Amino acid sequence: MATQHNLWNGIEEITGFSWLFSRASVIGQQKPEVSIEDKCKLRELATKVKQLSELPVQQERRDLWANHHSLKTTRPLVFIDPEFAWYEILPAESLKCEGNLARIWEYMMLKEIFWQEQIQDDRVCRAVMPVSHVFQQTGFGIDIELVGGGDTGSYHINSVLSDYDDLSKLTHRRIEIDQIKTEKMLDVAHDVFDGILEVQQENSWWFSLGLTMDAIYLRGFENFLVDMFDNPEGLHALMQFLSNEALQRVDFLEYQDVFVGFGFFD
Repeated sequence: MATQHNLWNGIEEITGFSWLFSRASVIGQQKPEVSIEDKCKLRELATKVKQLSELPVQQERRDLWANHHSLKTTRPLVFIDPEFAWYEILPAESLKCEGNLARIWEYMMLKEIFWQEQIQDDRVCRAVMPVSHVFQQTGFGIDIELVGGGDTGSYHINSVLSDYDDLSKLTHRRIEIDQIKTEKMLDVAHDVFDGILEVQQENSWWFSLGLTMDAIYLRGFENFLVDMFDNPEGLHALMQFLSNEALQRVDFLEYQDVFVGFGFFD
């Protein structure tokens, strides 16, 4: 039987919440509430995470990453994220919480504990519960068409931008922040984790700003490759559109003062 890539109750994120952009999107869809019973279970796990974060090896890892980022010579640093295999390592039936938001936070901490006790790479364990802004991202004004892809299988990308003359029909995607729900998520996190883990506002607004992925979703993979030879002008125009869009989103986040990063290795 194929592995289920979800936590039940409609909670689904195929990489086991490793990609922070999609994790934030899924969490933002949940109700900002945690029951008293789930709170007790989460605080027990949070205590374990805090204990792991206080081990001497964590400071050693911080120093290694600091030296690495400063271009100083260190031993090779190792970061191992099972991503798509997390649901085989920690299947949904291993969770004890009932509520959706609690199940996601429980999963995040179970991953951290497994990371430290079993994987033992150079990831730094932090006594932190990150909470991202709740947001939505608008589309291009045209729906992306994927054929197949069930159960994380392969899929075909239909060309929805069939002619570069239709480029003017596309709209730049926008990030729309729900500040009210974001504050509610923070309040719930403080109620659950205060005194054990530090609740921090941390964001990742996209998996990658690589423009090629978006271009392929619009033109289709085969067309994208052929365009490099048959229609370089059209392809350049599409990439310019995507470049301008990315810069606008970055400017928006900077202007809103929500361009808060995240740190696995600090």
